Amino acid sequence: MSNSSIYFKTYYIITKISAKITNLSPLRVGAGKGQKIGEPDLPILRTQDGYAVIPGSSLKGIVRNNLARFLMLDAEKELSYVFGGNINGEEMPIGSSLIFNDFVSNKIIDTYERSHIRINLATGGVKNLFQVEYVPEGNEFYGSILGRNISISDISGIVYMISNLLNLGIIRVGGFKSRGYGIVKLDVENVQILLPSTNVKYKTKIGIKGGEREINITVNQNEIIENNKYKFKIEKVDNNLFMNSYILNKDSFISVGKEVVKEWQATTHA
Repeated sequence: MSNSSIYFKTYYIITKISAKITNLSPLRVGAGKGQKIGEPDLPILRTQDGYAVIPGSSLKGIVRNNLARFLMLDAEKELSYVFGGNINGEEMPIGSSLIFNDFVSNKIIDTYERSHIRINLATGGVKNLFQVEYVPEGNEFYGSILGRNISISDISGIVYMISNLLNLGIIRVGGFKSRGYGIVKLDVENVQILLPSTNVKYKTKIGIKGGEREINITVNQNEIIENNKYKFKIEKVDNNLFMNSYILNKDSFISVGKEVVKEWQATTHA
């Protein structure tokens, strides 16, 4: 295996984004058909102790597919260096540089059900009546996204774009979207950067569209600077861990993300 095929042999940078999802309309992330007596026909996905769950795998699919759609990219060819997959020329599949953890409600969700019908398209009459469990609007889900060796600018661009698309209601989460479900809001709560030193330089193909490039990260007292271009303000430093830990200012992180998305759009829509 060539060195260019090993993307995670060494960790040069780890980014952890803690976030909150608030559902602004009923939300339904299903767990299949109900099997127990008294259970809804279509229950929601829960933890064993009753907390509602938005799976990380669902969020990853939403992010990947909508980045491809709005940046006019081929997800299989141009996003596999971020989200993982089989890539021509590589000796084995590449793992995802982004790990989406489950988002879990901050309280136990009671059972809320709505009745829905299916229409017989041939007759126009009611074909079936069924009960759907859902999470009522106004509930909060907490989780995180972990970035491995992906540049801070790239992950800020991804988070900025997807959070805006979610917050505008353009893309939704879960099922029954055409019935008004799944409108959510995403808020970044905390951005933590882990670095092995205050000067990090490495080459990688991880990023939108792939293609090898050099990432150069330097840290001074007040900010992290990437490739002498993108600047992220530091709010807190903790060097007691095995890697240097920096908490970024959320506004500076989002501001860089906005700049990066404009650059992507200028390139992909040209």
